[in-house]
Amino acid sequence: MNSDTALYLGRFQPLPHIGHEKVLKELFRKHQKVIIALGSANKVGSLEHLLSVPERREVLESLLAALKIKNERYEIIAVPDIDCFPKYVNHLESFVPKFDLVYSGNPIVQGLFREKGYRVEGLERYFDISGTKLRELMLVDREYEKYLPKACLPFLEKFAIVKRLKKYAKAKD
Repeated sequence: MNSDTALYLGRFQPLPHIGHEKVLKELFRKHQKVIIALGSANKVGSLEHLLSVPERREVLESLLAALKIKNERYEIIAVPDIDCFPKYVNHLESFVPKFDLVYSGNPIVQGLFREKGYRVEGLERYFDISGTKLRELMLVDREYEKYLPKACLPFLEKFAIVKRLKKYAKAKD
């Protein structure tokens, strides 16, 4: 395990899925500390931005506890969007402590951090799942639970995930 600090960027909407869980396991196996940046912290109440920051934090903390990750090994930090790529890295740096390496599945974000001189690792897409696909499955009540870590399942009901998604989908029509 390296003694460096990794930065993992994600929205984790509508819930962390088994792909996120696998990435988190790998990151904590490789790094002493992981900063989890909750993107789009200023957006809530839509299909794409269903859960609030406190809700996402609660779900992630539950998942990390289930993975037996000690609290001192991570920080979860909310980062609002600024919708301005040239300023994105500086914006994010203003919210998070120092980090050595960036993990992102977004090629644009990867490029922005590389331009600023950071080491960047791309993320593999595991289990053919994404937040978009998870939302689509939830909206049609089709086998979405198999893509969720066990630690996240109680939050389906607690936060009325599917009901809220359907409400926003209906409003969008």
